[in-house]
Amino acid sequence: VAVYAIPRALDWDRHRGTLAAIASERLGRAVAITGPISVELLPQPRMEAQGLLIGWEEDDIRMTARGIRLRLALPALLLGRIEVREMALLGAVIHLPWPLTSLPGVFQPAFPAGFDAEIEDSQVILGGAVVEGVTARLRAGAPHEAMTAEGSLAWRGRPMRFQALLRPASDD
Repeated sequence: VAVYAIPRALDWDRHRGTLAAIASERLGRAVAITGPISVELLPQPRMEAQGLLIGWEEDDIRMTARGIRLRLALPALLLGRIEVREMALLGAVIHLPWPLTSLPGVFQPAFPAGFDAEIEDSQVILGGAVVEGVTARLRAGAPHEAMTAEGSLAWRGRPMRFQALLRPASDD
């Protein structure tokens, strides 16, 4: 009962800066957390924060998210550290600038080794086009390795599956 009740009773807002820094590092964009933070130890340790602003510069990729869920390493958490095993953005709205030639930093991603993140029940807006119901997993194995994205979306009400590979352009 204590393992269930004690984390809910603690004030996790003191970790707001640490959580924002972890999310910023993993996403490669500035992150601000505006809502409450909670932690659960069972069935597996996880931290959730509500209300995210991600990369809000006018000519850049801008995102908001209803929340973020981080699956944590229990041994590190018991020692007072936050070690993220998996990250998911919940209800993200992703605004991509138009035209695409203005995307800064997208063609040379520098994701950390073992980057593995999810977006769930999200929306991508590109110019006037809106893609709803995006649920995807983003992965990169090593620093500067190509990023893969695979998942599902709804285009004009029709469900679709997709796979994508994002890497620097080659010389040819």
